Amino acid sequence: MFDDQWLAAQLKARGLATQAQLDAAQRREGGDLTQNLVATGAVQEADLLKFLGLLFQTRYVTTEKLSSAKIPQWVLDLLPLKLCEENILLPVRCDKQKSELSIVAVDPSDQGLRELVLRTSGVKEVKTYLGLRYAIEAAIRRYYKGDIHAFARMDQSLRQNYTELMSIYEQRLIDFDQEDAGQLQAGGGGIALSADDTPLEITHDPAAAALGGGYEPAAPIVTGPHQTMPQQARASSGGLPAVSTKSGAIRLPQPPPNADLESLMRAQVPRTPTPPQLGARPGEVDLESFVQTVGVLVSLIESGQGWRQGHSAEVTRLATLLAERVGLDGEGMLSLRLAAYLHDLGKPPDPHLTLLTLEAMSEARGLASKVFATPMKLLEVARLPAEVERTVTSVYERIDGHGVPGKRFGREIPLGARLIGVVDAYVDLTSNPRTPGGRTEDPEAAVQRIREATGRKLFDPDVVNLLQQVIAESVRQRLLGGRANVLLIDSDLGSTTVLEQKLSYAGYEVRVVRTTAEAALVVLSEKVDLILSEVRLEPVDGFVFLERLRADPRTQALPFIFVSERADAEDVNRGFELGALDYIVKPFTPEVLVAKLKRVLEQRR
Repeated sequence: MFDDQWLAAQLKARGLATQAQLDAAQRREGGDLTQNLVATGAVQEADLLKFLGLLFQTRYVTTEKLSSAKIPQWVLDLLPLKLCEENILLPVRCDKQKSELSIVAVDPSDQGLRELVLRTSGVKEVKTYLGLRYAIEAAIRRYYKGDIHAFARMDQSLRQNYTELMSIYEQRLIDFDQEDAGQLQAGGGGIALSADDTPLEITHDPAAAALGGGYEPAAPIVTGPHQTMPQQARASSGGLPAVSTKSGAIRLPQPPPNADLESLMRAQVPRTPTPPQLGARPGEVDLESFVQTVGVLVSLIESGQGWRQGHSAEVTRLATLLAERVGLDGEGMLSLRLAAYLHDLGKPPDPHLTLLTLEAMSEARGLASKVFATPMKLLEVARLPAEVERTVTSVYERIDGHGVPGKRFGREIPLGARLIGVVDAYVDLTSNPRTPGGRTEDPEAAVQRIREATGRKLFDPDVVNLLQQVIAESVRQRLLGGRANVLLIDSDLGSTTVLEQKLSYAGYEVRVVRTTAEAALVVLSEKVDLILSEVRLEPVDGFVFLERLRADPRTQALPFIFVSERADAEDVNRGFELGALDYIVKPFTPEVLVAKLKRVLEQRR
């Protein structure tokens, strides 16, 4: 089993944590390094699992999935409690026909652990998945000991040290002497445990079967010699150990040379003595283009962050709809949109700060008092319009004047801040599983909770009324099929971000996937009205995917448009021959594509 010292060295080498963050995590009492890193906000659980999943070449189980798993008692009875506690493992599923037991463990490569489980359980095969120590320990307490609050207490432990979290957070902003800026250049897979205790593999796996094969995910480590990670790390002079797979040895990528901030600071970059203020001189700076660019960059920052992915874009969309109803337009609308995109920039991801969170958690209020102005501090050199700054720094102000920073109340709070404050809380309630209530709400329930909070003087009641009207209209349109569902398939994150925004603002429900396997899963399980697809895709390309759509009676009439970098006449002709309605070559004007899509959908009604 790997130790904390080895893990700390690898996280630092990959740029996932600075030395200051590691020191603070190691000083924190009450957990192992993984728990303390997550608790102090130095590393997100998802990033840690992806890193370890890549290392072990196996799939992983998140804390959220472990907490909601349904594990039959007979599966738990295969392994005694004492064995699970001593070895930090949990049985999650057993295939009786194959005599195959699936377990979650801290070290999936531990061959000795696998042999112990084989002897004890009497099964013929063991599959081992990766989990974090604190999550497995909480799961043991819940499923073996009947402690229904095990995960709640674990969650409280992860959230408790806010002073330490802020210390780490502030070092992220100002500690230029620490090595930083590295990013993990690798993906990772996960498994989810369904309600009937059957593991659902990575989302594209079941869809691969629907595609007719051709895509084989990496199998979990179930055989091979036991590898002791700390020894390998020391033997390789600090480098990452090779991981043995069927295709040979794989090495994790080494950090790029000269990737530290000191090298960046030494670079000779021309400086502009007095940066222009956006919008100060009409015609010099296009604020609309700037807002769109900021939206794309924020969406890229949030990409891969679980429920937070697309959060700021959705807040901006809803805030814009509310602002249109009160007649806001021109530069006021642009300032609102810019503030909505920026409202969470640079702030810790957990807990997500909204007026409801601040009311429910005193620690969150203390955190908000330190970070409410962070977006403006990060962008101080840009000299944004004064209204943007007033709005961003007022999103935690309450109508009764008891918000953060507590300088404004009632109508003194900028309209944009009142709009964003309400919308931010609504989007959080409907998408964040870690809200103060501990669950996501449906739209009607979320609006009701906000209306109740309005009685406690958190929100502007007029803005809440507007939100209720907009959400009711959206729900009604969805029930009547008024909002078309567009599936966008493209592995290029940059290409899809702008188009996704344009489609959302045009009133479409947009689902983005990166592989044709994921796309197959969506079209076979969800309502899709039209597909926009690149050609260069995996595990099969866009042409093959369209062929299989047309061969299946359930999807053969689904409208399909190619949006691709491949511009050869042969490719274009093949796309039309397979039944595509159009073939658009990149780069393209998003507005033109949205107009074509609208025309196609209107013709098919």
